[in-house]
Amino acid sequence: MDNQYLIVIFLLIIALFAIDKLMNYRGLLFTLGFIMTVALFFWSLAKIYLRPQKNIDNKVEDFETIVNLEGRVKQ
Repeated sequence: MDNQYLIVIFLLIIALFAIDKLMNYRGLLFTLGFIMTVALFFWSLAKIYLRPQKNIDNKVEDFETIVNLEGRVKQ
């Protein structure tokens, strides 16, 4: 679902720059396109760096639980 939003935003940015070039108008459209481009860049960086990290402690506890269960079975 996120990829669809990215494609739509990217197409909007391209459309803004195309309209800006056709009109030869360096005003609102160029500013909006530039702001959207910068915002999309920082949003994608934040999405990459702020994705939830896997918790290693849970894996260690699970491993200790497995070892303890095997120890109990062997006894």
